[in-house]
Amino acid sequence: MRSLAITGSGVVSGLGVGLSDFHGALDSRAPDALQLSGPVEGIPDGLAAGFELVAVRDFDARDFLGKKGLRNFDRLTCMLIVSVREALEQAGIKAEGAFRHFDAREVGLCTATAFGSLASITETNRVVELENPRFINPSRFPNTVINSASGHASIWEELRALNVTLVDGQTGPIDALLSASIHLDAGRARALVVVGADEISEAQLVAWRRLAGRRVPRLGEGAASLVVEALEGARKRGACILGQV
Repeated sequence: MRSLAITGSGVVSGLGVGLSDFHGALDSRAPDALQLSGPVEGIPDGLAAGFELVAVRDFDARDFLGKKGLRNFDRLTCMLIVSVREALEQAGIKAEGAFRHFDAREVGLCTATAFGSLASITETNRVVELENPRFINPSRFPNTVINSASGHASIWEELRALNVTLVDGQTGPIDALLSASIHLDAGRARALVVVGADEISEAQLVAWRRLAGRRVPRLGEGAASLVVEALEGARKRGACILGQV
C-alpha cells in the first residue's frame, strides 16, 4: 500500500461553511461557537428539546453552487457537494468548474454516511402512509437511495471514476479512506475525494430518543472532504501537500 497525500479539503459544519470560517471559529474559541442557534431545518418545534445539537446555521447551497439545478436536492446532498467542490478546488484539480489536473475519468468519490438522506426517506414514507403513493414526487424519489448524495455530487462535479458509498456508523470515514487507498493502488483512479456526511433529521431524533431514553446524545451534521492521491504523483504535479497517510 503506497503512501497517500492529502492535497485538498472542504468542510460544511456547525463551526462554519468553508475552511476559512471553520478555522476562524476554531481560533476564536468562542463559548457559543457550538451552541444551537434557532430551529434545525426539517425538525418540528419541541422535538429537539433535551438534545445537544450542532446544526449548520443559515446554510444555503445557492450561495456556493449557484441558483440553478438544486431544486430537487435534499440538505445532505447540498452539504456534500459544497464540501467536495471546495476540496477539489483547494487541491488544484478544478478551478471555476473546469478540470486543471487529471481527466474527469480519473477522479472519483468514496463517501461515508451513517444515515444517508433519512429526511427524504421519511418524507416519502409519510406520503405513502398518510396520502397515496401516486403523490410521491418522482424527481425527489431518487434521494431515498443511500448513495444518492454521492451520486449527485459525482454528476454535479463530473467525477467519472468510481463512486463508492459506505454505511458503517462511526468508523465509516476511516473505512472510506481505506477504500480509497485500495482503489488508488488498483489504478481505478488517480485522485479520490473521501467524504463523511450526515444531517440531523426528525426520524433520527425520534429513534435516538426511543433508544437512549433520558440519556440523549450530542448530535451534529455536516460534510467534510479530503482529496487523496498517491504521494509520488502529488509531488510530481506540484500539488500543495497538506498531510500524508
